[in-house]
Parts: sequence; C-alpha cells; structure tokens
Amino acid sequence: MDNHPTSAHTTDPVLPDASISALKQRIAALEEENVQLTSKISCSPIHSWTREGRAIRRLVNLIDPMMDLIVEYDWCLELAGGNKNLELVESTAEQNRAFQSFKKLIIWCPSLKRTMQVPIELTLACNQLKRGADGARGDDTNILKFSVATWLNEQQPPPCPLLLADDKRGQGFNHDLTGSLLCPVDFNWLDVPT
Repeated sequence: MDNHPTSAHTTDPVLPDASISALKQRIAALEEENVQLTSKISCSPIHSWTREGRAIRRLVNLIDPMMDLIVEYDWCLELAGGNKNLELVESTAEQNRAFQSFKKLIIWCPSLKRTMQVPIELTLACNQLKRGADGARGDDTNILKFSVATWLNEQQPPPCPLLLADDKRGQGFNHDLTGSLLCPVDFNWLDVPT
C-alpha cells in the first residue's frame, strides 16, 4: 500500500508545496494566538461584586446595609484622627458592632477599601454587594422552605393536607400547622374569633 492518493481522489486540486507550507505557518500562528488568549482568560479571574456579596449576610453582618458600615468606619476615622487610634475611639455597643462588622467586610471584600476613595464606584459596588447578599438570602430561603415542608410532612401524624414544598399558597397562615408555628406566643392559634 502506498500513501499516494488513489485515482478516486485525484479530482481534488493539488496544492503546490508553497501553499501547504503557508497554511502550516498560518495554523501554527493561530495555535500560538489561541494559547495566548486562553492563558489570559484563565490567569485573570473576573472580579464580581455580586459574587463577593453572596457571603456578606453570613460572614459579616446579617441586617446592616454596607453603606452604614462604611459610614461608621468614616466616623471612627474622623474621631480618631487616623488609622492608628481607631481602637481607642469611645463608642456605643451598636457603633462598636458596626465597626467590627466593617472590619470583617474588608477582610472578605478587600478590594472595597480601594473603591472607598471614589464615591461613585463605592455606590455601585455597595449596590452589587447588596444584590449578591440578597440573592444568597433568597437561595437560602428557598432551600429552607423545601426542607421545613419535608420535615413537617414526615411528622406523626402528618399534616392534613400535606404541605407542598414548591407551592407557597398552602403554607404560612393559610395552613393550620404552619399557622400555629408562626402564631405569636401571646395568642392561641386554635381560638376562633367570635
């Protein structure tokens, strides 16, 4: 068997050696460019405030807005006259809690400290951090809703009607079991108003 094209393939035009070598050079150049482009993608991750914000409600502060934490930091800086005296500033327990939360925020979102110098960027960053934190909270709530419905349905005796994990309409105060769990302790869920 020889490696020459058979007569069935002779209908294809034969490229001269110069064209083949030019194509090989072009392929090598494109492969090198591809390697350079893919290395840029993998080496430099895209910074996303929204992604960073997903951990804020769990790791930094459950309820305070990020701007309030930054304002508290600015207030402490102003009273202390610089970074060295921040711990010596007298403050209330609430102010101290906000300042400690700010320090945690800077640990988890270190690029925020650079952004604090430009007010417009800071506002945008805080909005995106909030969007990420709220998205994470929504995800947690959905998981919790499903888990609680499953757990209550497994109790003995099971609720009647059974709770549907993916339907809000039959839950909350619209269902006797979940309504009694949500009812404040000062009231009796079973008391029917007359």
